[in-house]
Amino acid sequence: MQSILTAQRSPVQLLAASIREPEELEVLGAMGIAAATLAPPVLAKVVSSEATERAAAVFGADARAIQ
Repeated sequence: MQSILTAQRSPVQLLAASIREPEELEVLGAMGIAAATLAPPVLAKVVSSEATERAAAVFGADARAIQ
């Protein structure tokens, strides 16, 4: 639908809702849909990063060690 709107030079942008898994965002993005509503648990999955969590754990341990 978004591709049809874009082809018609319509300013309308679709907003996707009821996203249940982060992978759905990749599909929507490939389809040209740039906006979506996300429930907090889904958003947490999207922004989580193992590398960031490890770095935060090391930082916390280092901070406690110097106190």
